[in-house]
Amino acid sequence: MYEELLGEHDQNGVLVDKVFTIFDTNEDGAIDFTEFIVGITVFREKALETRLERVFDIIDVSGDGYISFDEMLNFMSKVLILADPQKRKNIDGKTLAAMVFTMFGLNNTSQKISKRQFVEGCQNNEDLRNIFQTE
Repeated sequence: MYEELLGEHDQNGVLVDKVFTIFDTNEDGAIDFTEFIVGITVFREKALETRLERVFDIIDVSGDGYISFDEMLNFMSKVLILADPQKRKNIDGKTLAAMVFTMFGLNNTSQKISKRQFVEGCQNNEDLRNIFQTE
C-alpha cells in the first residue's frame, strides 16, 4: 500500500527510513513497543516547538541541519499525494515548495532553511503552521 501511495515520490523509501530512524532511538534496527509509543507521543506532543522540530527532522533527509529546496519539494510532493484531491487539483509540489520558501523569505532555490528558521517561521506564521499541520 505504501508503494501505491508514494512509490516514485519517495526516493527509494527515504521518508520511511527517516521516520524509522527517528523512532528507533536505540538504533538496533527494530522499533519495539516502547519506541513506538514514545515516537507517537512525540508527534502528538502538545508543545508546538517540539512538533515543529520533528517535522523539520523528517523533511531534512540529508541530515545536514538544513532543508534544501529539493528536500522541501520531495516532502510537498508527498503531502499532495495524501491531500484531499479537491485541495490539490490546481497545485503541484514544485509550486507549493516555492510558496513555502517565499513564506520563509527565501527567493532562491539554492538557499536553505535552518531548523531555527523553520521553527520560528512556523511559530510566527499561521499559514506555515497550517501547511505543516502543527495545530
